[in-house]
Amino acid sequence: MSDLIYKIYSLAAAYYRENLEKHGEAALRYLENRHISRKTIEKFGIGYALDGYGGLKNYLLKNNINSKILMQTGLFKKGNNDLYDAFRDRIMFPIHSINGKVVAFGGRILHENQPGGKYINSPTTEIYTKGKELYGLYLTRYEISKKGFALICEGYLDFLRLYEAGFTNVVASLGTALTDSQINLLSRYTNNFYMIYDGDFAGIKAAVKAAGNVIINGFTPKIITLPEKEDPDSFLLKFGKEEMSKKIENAVTLTTFLNRNKLLKLETKEKIEQLLELAEEIEDEIARELFIKDIAAGPRTFYQRYCRRISSFRIRSFFQTETEKICIKKLLRK
Repeated sequence: MSDLIYKIYSLAAAYYRENLEKHGEAALRYLENRHISRKTIEKFGIGYALDGYGGLKNYLLKNNINSKILMQTGLFKKGNNDLYDAFRDRIMFPIHSINGKVVAFGGRILHENQPGGKYINSPTTEIYTKGKELYGLYLTRYEISKKGFALICEGYLDFLRLYEAGFTNVVASLGTALTDSQINLLSRYTNNFYMIYDGDFAGIKAAVKAAGNVIINGFTPKIITLPEKEDPDSFLLKFGKEEMSKKIENAVTLTTFLNRNKLLKLETKEKIEQLLELAEEIEDEIARELFIKDIAAGPRTFYQRYCRRISSFRIRSFFQTETEKICIKKLLRK
């Protein structure tokens, strides 16, 4: 069954690409206005879903796909009398597995007054589980290995703008919190994860959560700070590649980010508690040691009240005894 669904997704990707070339004037204009080149459009197989209810269904039936299998693909919805296309009048972003097979789609509206959400994504199917794939990784994994780190953004357009600007070691987490599965998949190519999320409060919270999960999994995250009203796409359009390169060069550890960031409005004690709770979840001894050393190396003004004694603890056995846990709790109550 999975082989047939893979075939259907391959046919759907070809159908959407053909639509973009033949009927996608508005979609192409939108992408060009977002500074996405034809070369990048072709490389990532971007397409267009027609504004109709049966285009994809009829295309698949003409290609000898049995109608009984269609509902299991996640590409259709059930109406009163028949199935209809789930994606309509949307720019289509195919999501590839690490083996290069199309396993899902994301569809973005062209006009702000269109019904439905801004993005519609494929549901879980026999070949796709949300939170297991990273957009673009199939085509950027070698650049990630070559450059020694990965830029991780949230959405398709942020990914494409970064890639278009020459930051080809990029992936997108598809709007989800960065999962263990995604982290482990990406770790085949690098141990260094650079979060580049929106500069608003929601983006900052997402970056902190993602960085924390990277640390728990034993890898090294850094956070790239963008202005409050910017995302990677808008920042590149306004300030250009050189300024983005500076932002990447100035990426900081989670500890430093929590110390500096004003939008989070965390009290010092909350910051320390968050970091120490995170440290307790790190099973890998070397990763935990490096993280604790980073905490201990923080500015004295940040740690002098609650964490000034942390560097005196035996790092290698940190959090491995009840005595040390009690010491930390007492320290935090001071």
